[in-house]
Formats: sequence, C-alpha cells, structure tokens
Amino acid sequence: GAIDQLVPSARGGFWCLADGRGQRIEGGAVVKDFGVYPREAVRVVTACEDHEGNLVFGTLGAGIYRYPPAGPVRHLTTAEGLANNYVLSLFVDHDGGLWVGTDGGGLNRVKPQTFEAIEIARDLEVPVAQTVCTDAEGGLWIGSNGGGLARYHNGEVRRFGSDEGLTHKAVWSVFVDRQQTVWAGTRGGGLFQRRGDRFQRAPGFDTSLRDVFAIHEDRAGQLWFGT
Repeated sequence: GAIDQLVPSARGGFWCLADGRGQRIEGGAVVKDFGVYPREAVRVVTACEDHEGNLVFGTLGAGIYRYPPAGPVRHLTTAEGLANNYVLSLFVDHDGGLWVGTDGGGLNRVKPQTFEAIEIARDLEVPVAQTVCTDAEGGLWIGSNGGGLARYHNGEVRRFGSDEGLTHKAVWSVFVDRQQTVWAGTRGGGLFQRRGDRFQRAPGFDTSLRDVFAIHEDRAGQLWFGT
C-alpha cells in the first residue's frame, strides 16, 4: 500500500502511516490502530515522536495530529493557535518543546498545557473556589465565599447548604482528615463537622472563634485551626 510515514519509537517498534490509517507496530504486530486519517483531503509531509511517546505528524492544510500510545487523538489547527495549517517540518527539542515549521506562518512552538479549567462553575451557587480538598474516594470538596460547600465527583457536583446543616455560606477552609471526616471552616460562622450525611457545629470548639481560615492535621493526628 501507500506509505506516508514510518517513525521509529523510543519505546520499541514503530509508527506507520499507510493507506490512510495510523498504527503502532511492535514485533511485526499491530498493537494500536487509530483508524483512518484524512489522507484523501490532506497530505502528510512530516512526522516525529515526542518525549511523551506520542506520534506527531504535520499535514498540508489540516495542521497537526498527535496520536498517543493510548487515548484519544488530538488535532491542533489555527483554532488552537497554530499560525498556519500547512505544516512542512517538525522537531522536538531537549526540553520536550515541539517546533513547527509552517508554509506562510513561520516557525511555531507548541508547549504542553499546564492548567486545565474544570467546567463546574455553572453547577455552583457562587463560582468562587475559595478552598479545595480531596477525599479517599477521589471526590473534590470546594468551599466558596458566599456559595457554601460542594463536592465534585465523577463529573457531578453536589451542594451542601442549610438543608444539610451547613448554615453559613462563606466557607474559607475545608479539610478531610485521616478518618475521612469533613471539616468546614467559615468566615463569621465558626467550624462545622460532617457527621453522616449532615453538618453540625463542631462540638467543643470555642464559639468565639467565628473565623476559621486554615485547617491542618499533624503526624500525631491532631487538628490545628488557623483563626
């Protein structure tokens, strides 16, 4: 068949772009088939493997495609900031940066994205992440200055407010201790503790300390509160 690119892999085997399909081959066997790429619409002219083990190839008119060893294919075009969709050359430097030579857009550099915005603001009463903490199940607890407390898990958000015993909405500190007890420190409302599925004011905590801005557990299992 028609072979567009063969790229050796640092992890063994090689990448093959042939007959409009992208594949990873080891020991003469196909270990990953990415399916068809738009060979009829665009021409593949350059390819390389980056430091993360992804196959990266450039096209004349459709920008860059990045094939990981596992997971979804990523497509980079002018919509993601590439200066031109006609790519003539690719090079990965010692720092892992991808350099892209384009036909009309000069030299581009693609750098890994460091931060990802989690789209949960629409599910929060007030989209202010004042404090965050994880629990043993992988849930993320989010305290908001004015929106109470919420738990984000598996793409879903559950809010905790007055119906669950958390009567103060300015949550400035949230902490999950080793026993998986959730503590919520508020501004103006003192300290709350989760028991079962409800929150209550922490028993024995000095009620005159109405502002709890920080919570920490030391090696001995003692809890410290910054007020």
